[in-house]
Amino acid sequence: LFRSIMNKKLIKWYALEPADAWFFRDGRPSNRGEDQSDLESMFPPHASTVVGAFRAALARENGWDGKSDWSDAIKEKLGDGFENLGQLTFTGPLLAKNEELLFPMPAHVLGKNNEENKTFTPLDWLAPSPKRVTCDIGDIHLPQRFGVYKVDGNKEVPKSADGFFVKKSGMVRILDGKLPEESNCVHQSELFSMEKRVGIERNSKTLTTGDGAIYSPCYVRLEKSTRLVMGISGLPEDWGLPEYFPLGGESRLAACDKIKPPEFPEQSSNDRSVLVLVTPGHFASDRWWGAGPDDSATKLNPAFSGDITTVCFDRPIGIGGWDSRSSQPRPIEPYIRPGAVWWFNGNEQLPQTNDLLQIGDQRNYGYGLVFCGKQPQLI
Repeated sequence: LFRSIMNKKLIKWYALEPADAWFFRDGRPSNRGEDQSDLESMFPPHASTVVGAFRAALARENGWDGKSDWSDAIKEKLGDGFENLGQLTFTGPLLAKNEELLFPMPAHVLGKNNEENKTFTPLDWLAPSPKRVTCDIGDIHLPQRFGVYKVDGNKEVPKSADGFFVKKSGMVRILDGKLPEESNCVHQSELFSMEKRVGIERNSKTLTTGDGAIYSPCYVRLEKSTRLVMGISGLPEDWGLPEYFPLGGESRLAACDKIKPPEFPEQSSNDRSVLVLVTPGHFASDRWWGAGPDDSATKLNPAFSGDITTVCFDRPIGIGGWDSRSSQPRPIEPYIRPGAVWWFNGNEQLPQTNDLLQIGDQRNYGYGLVFCGKQPQLI
């Protein structure tokens, strides 16, 4: 039903930049008449938001009036509703700065976070514990510090890299079992900033306001040379995108440029026993994490083999979206955060390909993009 392996050569790539600033509301309710004094924004936006904007822009470019139902010709290409994307499949959205892709820092990379100058120094790894540990989910291998960095005296214990992204060059090192350089790690403040504003709703006829009229949305402003990158496959050759189209809350404009294919990390050709999640992952099963310790790897993707040793990921993120056909929000579901890591119980358990792999469902939206790598090395 969904792609298990994507061929990068078949994807057309586009870069998006805000005309001013963007607003991507988080999953909390925001209804007219209720308290709207603290509307948070999130970035990067989820795939469903960006995919919806692309589909609407393509439909308008091909005769849609923006209000009525799509014609049969448009539905054939763009699908019909949330579940049906027609001929299209998407990759991303991903962040890029100075034309180099950036990815959320994998959860198994530990180091020192210097809050003062916004730098992260990688020092150690998480890796499966040699012995099984009895805990509330059973007798399993748990992630533990690998021991590259010796903690003694007053040394600070290495921690995860919250708020940091890793450059493509740093991800290459991670997938090769080597810690990234400090220069490979980029704090989110170098990529974007949050901008608080205050507004008030006014009745256009009476020129007065009422209860709950004040709102304070938080906008996202991108730093110089930072862009969102999105790939599309299945787009007809004679179909194009407009130079500007609405994206996110308040229909704020995005400038759209077709770009050359970005360079992805070269993935390990041997010892492919670590899986790193790059975009949020979704599973329709009753377990939002898809597969855990001692589960079969086929639960992540039928193309995989072997069993999973252990996993490392944070709490889920809630992703919903807006159903424009019924004019109501979609139910919020748990998704796995990017940066999650799965370890496999042996070498070469993952497909020997340098194409892009995905796990879970909703892959045609771009969810579940993963990279394959080696186990970490001591030196």
